[in-house]
Amino acid sequence: MAISTRKIKLKTVLESNRTHPIILVGVSADQLDGAVMPASISPRDLNTGTWPDELADMVAARGNVTLVIDGIDTLSPAAQAKFLPLVKDRRSGQHKLPATVQILIPVSDLNRVADEIKRVALVYHV
Repeated sequence: MAISTRKIKLKTVLESNRTHPIILVGVSADQLDGAVMPASISPRDLNTGTWPDELADMVAARGNVTLVIDGIDTLSPAAQAKFLPLVKDRRSGQHKLPATVQILIPVSDLNRVADEIKRVALVYHV
């Protein structure tokens, strides 16, 4: 498949599923435009850090924003569980993501993603 065709398909998937989290297999975070959250973020910072305010500022400035959770497939399934409320309910601690924020999870190996995360997200092989 030509690169341009793959890019067009990816763009269509992203535009058609703005409010649903998407696991992108075969894509790296540096190929995506958005706010990158490292999977290594501590549970404390995930729930009480400043990132929700920074994301809200981006939404105010740009409208639609992409939140990229980078490296989730490098964590154990137990460690990935900290992202379940964010991916499933679009919540982290007391913060709810605005509807204009799209969650993307780039991975190199889908088999290393926790089943709980895969159950609540769309999976797209690029």
